[in-house]
Amino acid sequence: MIKAEMRNLKEIFDAFGNEERFAMISLSVDADPAAPKKYGRDEGIAWTQGFLGEWSKDDVTKKYGVFGIPAIFLIDPEGNILATDLRGAHMKEVVAAGLGK
Repeated sequence: MIKAEMRNLKEIFDAFGNEERFAMISLSVDADPAAPKKYGRDEGIAWTQGFLGEWSKDDVTKKYGVFGIPAIFLIDPEGNILATDLRGAHMKEVVAAGLGK
């Protein structure tokens, strides 16, 4: 599923990555910090990458109710969650609307 969404995520970053009001991050729940680094390099990910550590030990996924990967959220500058469970090409439309485009 992660690889299936990567094309869409790259398109969103390409379209909005230079927008002042847009930031994109990926958070890894791999056990080994080398795994997401390698994946980011191999996939050409240009946005910010973070590492949470093992899924069973992190608090972020629990706080946000993440039960599957990828979990994609659109969050406004005030920290309000505008959309969840984003998938496919529809993500780009949701982000554009959030930016008023």
